[in-house]
Amino acid sequence: MICKKDQTMEFMLISGIKKPKEVSVVGVLLFLVLIPVRGIARLSGEDVDAVAINTEQEGSGGGPLHAIVSSWKLFIQPDMLLLSVCFFYTGLELTFFSGVYGTSVGNTLVLQNAKGLIGICGMFIGVGEILGGGLFGLFGNRTNIYGRDPIVLLGYLVHMTCFMIVFINIPMNSPVAANIDSAFIASNEYLAVLSAFMLGFGDACFNTQIYSLLGDVYANNSAPAFAIFKFVQSVAAAVGFTYSSVLNIYFQLGILMLFGSVGALCFFKVQWKCQKPAGYEPVDQ
Repeated sequence: MICKKDQTMEFMLISGIKKPKEVSVVGVLLFLVLIPVRGIARLSGEDVDAVAINTEQEGSGGGPLHAIVSSWKLFIQPDMLLLSVCFFYTGLELTFFSGVYGTSVGNTLVLQNAKGLIGICGMFIGVGEILGGGLFGLFGNRTNIYGRDPIVLLGYLVHMTCFMIVFINIPMNSPVAANIDSAFIASNEYLAVLSAFMLGFGDACFNTQIYSLLGDVYANNSAPAFAIFKFVQSVAAAVGFTYSSVLNIYFQLGILMLFGSVGALCFFKVQWKCQKPAGYEPVDQ
């Protein structure tokens, strides 16, 4: 990341923010005074909106404790455990493209204008995310006519190809130190930018289909399902940032390829199990 401390402080002074810690504390405390979400009745009558947390259940079953218990019961189910492997992979590769890859490119001094390439790679990661999100998210009704499997397979192949390009194009110790060593080939800035685009595009393939699968299969229990997804992904991101400053890029790519392969297989297994000729069978628990 190339954000400088003095630039941040200048922005804060211009914005009138002189004490960011106090502002953060106030922002967190504001959550305590939010009005509890009430159950919203569906137009059909008896059912309750799945998006709302039902705080009017009998006894003390509702509220945060009930949500935690429901999430745990869902988490230990075999299908959700399988999907959690895929969730974990998305967290690891999120760490890689958001922090590790840009640092590695910037530390590869044999590249022309290596520091400037950090911003360009960030832009192309965004382009890949937008393109993938548009194709398989906004226009998902047209692009997933053959199911979610081909899209996840596409994302998997794009990522594996990208990891191989990074392997031969970026020096081994680039995540942890600046160096002038060459990789297996003469490091090329165009391959670096192409890899950035592929990282974003493959990430969009995985995430759009995960959201789609959870929304269909866990339609009756969507809040805990999405909470588990974000929790596992966040844990994986934390793990990724922990080892990113210690391991060289070859080890990190090996970890990504392992979890990417196993995660894709786990996704396929759940997808094939839940897919029905007439659609998807919602899971209540």
